[in-house]
Parts: sequence; structure tokens; C-alpha cells
Amino acid sequence: MVLATSKTYGNYQTSIPKEIRKKFNINRDHVIEWDVQDGKPEINFRKKKT
Repeated sequence: MVLATSKTYGNYQTSIPKEIRKKFNINRDHVIEWDVQDGKPEINFRKKKT
């Protein structure tokens, strides 16, 4: 289990913690998809389609 936190900045921006980027091999070519399932947020990462 990886526990990581991030902060919300101006305009509701946030960053992806280093531990999460490493675990999921996230880079600048990824899109973050947000969803809510059973009242809980769900986040998915996918490569940006070109």
C-alpha cells in the first residue's frame, strides 16, 4: 500500500505525489480521469491519445 498526500493550490490545482508517479509510471503524457463510485472518488491514469 502506498500512502501519499497532496495539497490543493490556487485554482484548485494539485500535483501527483512522487510515490504515485513512480508506482504507476505517470509522466506528462498522461490524462487523469475522475469518477465517483458509491460516493467515493476514483482516479484513473491513461496515456494521452495523439
